[in-house]
Amino acid sequence: MRRSVSAPSRLEGTLTPPGDKSISHRSALLNAMAEGTAHVANFCVGDDRTSMLRCLRAIGTRITSHADCPITHADECFEIVGNGFYGFSEPDTVLNAG
Repeated sequence: MRRSVSAPSRLEGTLTPPGDKSISHRSALLNAMAEGTAHVANFCVGDDRTSMLRCLRAIGTRITSHADCPITHADECFEIVGNGFYGFSEPDTVLNAG
């Protein structure tokens, strides 16, 4: 089947690329080291993400997942409450980064 398509006068839309693993991990780590609260959206997906968040939680970082984030308006975001550089605590067990 052949179909002709003419060029539109205007094209509009939003493109959201998948989350980048390196940027996602740096974002989580740096926000955990900072003081204050951050909302991180477009976080990478996979086992590495789970391991990173589990390790940060084990050293005392409060991380909450939000669906339909009120701050970023993303489908999912993580609220990371930073402890400051010296605010981490020793974990109860060995950290498994996967």
